[in-house]
Amino acid sequence: MNRYTISFVFSIILVVSCMTYSFHQPHTFWYIYSFTMLVSAIFSKTFLKVYDELSTFKYLISGLLLGGIGYACIFGLYLLLPENAERAVQHFLVHFAPTTLFEYLMLILIIALTEELFWRGYVQGFLMKYMRTSFAIVTAALLFSLPFLFNGFYLCSVATFICGIVFGILYERLRSMPLLVITHISLISLLFILLPLY
Repeated sequence: MNRYTISFVFSIILVVSCMTYSFHQPHTFWYIYSFTMLVSAIFSKTFLKVYDELSTFKYLISGLLLGGIGYACIFGLYLLLPENAERAVQHFLVHFAPTTLFEYLMLILIIALTEELFWRGYVQGFLMKYMRTSFAIVTAALLFSLPFLFNGFYLCSVATFICGIVFGILYERLRSMPLLVITHISLISLLFILLPLY
């Protein structure tokens, strides 16, 4: 096992563990989660090749449009949930949705960027060296969803897994990290700021 593989395995264990732990600390969640993602950016920066093959205009417009479509899909599925599942989603959002300017800034300026750099850029990119593209996308999405699953946020875990697959496919097809970041920012802005579900 070479040093790149060792660093990869270590980064996955560290990031998933810290993300999982952050949900057990609701009062300091935003500090722990943001710090974890900043640490993940160190691994991403060290071993990552970022693709940016779309013009600024294309990734801005496409990202905003895709974020809106993603929100519409999530909102539509949310309306179809049975009452107990809807309560579970609201419970998660009430406890972990941003409430202060600092938390909103962390979500938009740090978390949206570093999650894409780490999970799609670094993790998915590394896995693609050793497995088929489709398996790499699904594996990276599954790893991304584990902290939610470990904490019993089952619906959020499923949503994160599906979003991870969609984002992974977008990155592989369009080869644009800025597109993913803009899509992520527009999606979470709608979910948590402009048109929250709760």
